[in-house]
Amino acid sequence: MVNTIDGNKFTVESSARLNDDNNFYGLDWSVHNENGKYYFRYLLALQGGGEAQIEIIESEYRGSRNGDLDGRYYLNKYGESGTRIR
Repeated sequence: MVNTIDGNKFTVESSARLNDDNNFYGLDWSVHNENGKYYFRYLLALQGGGEAQIEIIESEYRGSRNGDLDGRYYLNKYGESGTRIR
């Protein structure tokens, strides 16, 4: 995308994550289908950041994709028991 400020043009690169058939992104969480295994991933509130994941069931994955479930649902159900992946 090209933007202009005070007559100066500059390009903004998008770092937006795009949903596709196997990945669905919320604000600070996501769900993934990896060869029939389903995962909820969330950002860790640690210095330096990080990400953790919890294996979920297919119906939860589908519920997230259609808007019925969000990150709060998973954290209430599973707590912060995820395995750190980054």
